[in-house]
Amino acid sequence: MAVEVSRLLDYNNSTLLLGAAVVLLYAVRSYLQPVPLAHPLLLGRQSDVGKVRKVGETAVYRNYGVGHGAALPARPRKEVNLAHDVLHSDSTREQYLWGTKITNEKLRLRIQALGNGLVRTVGLAPNKSSAIILLDDSFVNVPEWLFIDLTLSTFGMTSITLTQLKLLGSVLSRGVPDVIFTDSSLLELILEQVAEEGNHFPIVVVGKDAASKVEAGRNLGFNVVTLDEVERSGKGGENTTIDKIKPADIFSTAYHGVTKETPTGVHITHMNLTSGPTAIRQFFTLTSPLSPASTVLSAFPLATPFGRAIAYTALLEGSNFATLASTSLLQSAKATIRPTLDEIVRAASSGIPRPTHLFILPDHLDTLRSSIIAHASSSFYSGWAWGRKLVDLAGGALAENTFFDRIGGLNQARRATLGYSKTEPWLNAVVAAGGPCDESQFPSARIALSIPLINAHIEYISTAPIFASHPFDLQHFPPSVAESYAHVGPPGPNIEVKLVAVSDDSQVDETKGDPRGKVFYRGPSLCEPIPPLASGPVGEQWVDSGRIAVIHSNGTFNILE
Repeated sequence: MAVEVSRLLDYNNSTLLLGAAVVLLYAVRSYLQPVPLAHPLLLGRQSDVGKVRKVGETAVYRNYGVGHGAALPARPRKEVNLAHDVLHSDSTREQYLWGTKITNEKLRLRIQALGNGLVRTVGLAPNKSSAIILLDDSFVNVPEWLFIDLTLSTFGMTSITLTQLKLLGSVLSRGVPDVIFTDSSLLELILEQVAEEGNHFPIVVVGKDAASKVEAGRNLGFNVVTLDEVERSGKGGENTTIDKIKPADIFSTAYHGVTKETPTGVHITHMNLTSGPTAIRQFFTLTSPLSPASTVLSAFPLATPFGRAIAYTALLEGSNFATLASTSLLQSAKATIRPTLDEIVRAASSGIPRPTHLFILPDHLDTLRSSIIAHASSSFYSGWAWGRKLVDLAGGALAENTFFDRIGGLNQARRATLGYSKTEPWLNAVVAAGGPCDESQFPSARIALSIPLINAHIEYISTAPIFASHPFDLQHFPPSVAESYAHVGPPGPNIEVKLVAVSDDSQVDETKGDPRGKVFYRGPSLCEPIPPLASGPVGEQWVDSGRIAVIHSNGTFNILE
């Protein structure tokens, strides 16, 4: 039977209802499906690769945002040449350093007074003297650590830092510093060590009960003075004359271990230090840049090059800054403080504005992920919402405040995990560094946080990350036996990398598969190691990291061992 064309155009209420339902479902689907955070072409080529390579080596890899043909950046801003240049003279806004409010203007006045006092009272010489900083840089301390460090930098004096108290004897055996800055709680230990070495140099004491501890030390014949006394002596009168400081001058010496009774560490120049913030601030350029409204919480001690660079990045941007309890220098004298979620919660609730940017260890990330998932599992729709978030992750788009986050209990779980109220904004970004992240757990960490999560690879020799994943890179490489760690992205903005074959050239020939070999790198953030390399000063030479990596086709790296 022939079908009449006119009947195909007939409609009734049911037809209109079905049509409206189709339009509504399409609109809802479009609304609930977020747009990918980054264009696939951007994530498909994250490294800029050199045109030529030597036999047995890959071509040179750089961050795609920097490219080849230009010098690697070493200054975050044009006017920042030296470490203490991060303090803007025109900034009048108050910022929190640990739990203390201060402005750049007040900090500069204190720096000038302390520097004058160190010359007048302690007898230090600008551009020549050295000082050991033995202060507890965990959250419980006031910002004297950075205050003293900036003062020494301004007056051209070299600071010496230790990650463990047990290194003090080895460091003192290499040479006597001109002064030691220490916390009052450590004074007795320091006096014992100094007495054993037979070196009676000045000791400047910091802390609430510093006056009483200093008096006891003086009665024993030691040259001990409080920081307040030194600072007061430097107020008024003519300021001390300082010779010009150069970016290549040594800013600090940081020790972190002992090998065959010889302390190991690095010499950090001013250029090395400014290279750190140059790279770190690029993490957040595309997402939520650091600003005076930001609060940075760090799990990396100030006595380490990377930890120091994070602190100076916060100073540069005028952001609030604090560190976690596990960074404490005291943990080497007492029981070791393990990285936990509780210390992040305590720090976030200890008198500073709520943290917006976290620099944490993989252990912190794992406990944060597990806690959020555990809190969210109590929601009736948690399973369905998690499935929808997995779809978003596969599509390259994750957002923190979606419909599925709300009905799946993820929003409430995130705030409950860190002790935030329902009205307080969630974090802006998280950087995980200091160790490998498990690839099998990393996707669930991305969903649990639903904010930019950056996986960075750091080395003690560098103030800046060697590698760092793109904040919008949600790619997941299913782990194999050899590649169980999450990828660490392309080289940092001021690092260039190449792989050297372990045995034959085919291992690093990208036409025959993903290159695999030993990691070599160079750049302005690399410090001079102690003891020095057998091949000579770092300079422009390639440094062997001692690690094996593989390069994926999109220019991201996986550290294998």
